[in-house]
Amino acid sequence: MVERLADVIPMEFSSSLAQTENKLETVETKEGSDWIAYHKPKPNASIRLFCFHNLGGSASMYRQWSDALLPEIEVLPIQLPGREQRLQEQPFTDFASLIEILADFLSPYLDKPFAFFGHSMGSYIAFELACVLEKQYNLKPIHLFLSGLPPLSENAWLKTLLSISET
Repeated sequence: MVERLADVIPMEFSSSLAQTENKLETVETKEGSDWIAYHKPKPNASIRLFCFHNLGGSASMYRQWSDALLPEIEVLPIQLPGREQRLQEQPFTDFASLIEILADFLSPYLDKPFAFFGHSMGSYIAFELACVLEKQYNLKPIHLFLSGLPPLSENAWLKTLLSISET
């Protein structure tokens, strides 16, 4: 049985309720948000593909995907705070808060079939976000693509992290 990441990754990072509330205020409407970068709207697309970058990366790694994929697929690269045009923003230090805020932000975009693609750390985000969306909104991605990540059951990094948190 696969455990939810938020249940197994220790959340002992420095994050306060005030920081979370401030981040929630920045999650506005579709217009004016920096969460989605390099987006080329495709109004006739039948699927939205949300892409989550790796720890040291940014949404620009998905910049060319919209042109490379079928016209039926609208690519929405997610840009985390502390990257590229969001460099001046405080990066998240609490994984669970990030997932909750992303779930709230993405919910208006989930009005048609959607899929998640995550690479490396982005795979953790995509996986956990899929779990939260199912639990809170009764929504599931039609596909969940996890790249650059061993299966959670075989993930030595996660096992090491858990063993450190137990000491």
